[in-house]
Amino acid sequence: MATQLLKFLKAFGLFIYDMTETILLLVGFVFLAVAAFMFHIIIGYLSVGILLTLLSLLIDYSKGGGKR
Repeated sequence: MATQLLKFLKAFGLFIYDMTETILLLVGFVFLAVAAFMFHIIIGYLSVGILLTLLSLLIDYSKGGGKR
């Protein structure tokens, strides 16, 4: 039983060693996809924040608050 486990671990280690470039490529693509998704979230929150700030300034100005 232990020898089969050792053979399996050795074969798995060789597989990982042989596939290192492919694994790194896939991990790199995943990181790029996550970064792009997070970038869109950040840009979305930034644009919503700017629009809400401009809306509050517009409401304040329409109520006469801009004449201080």
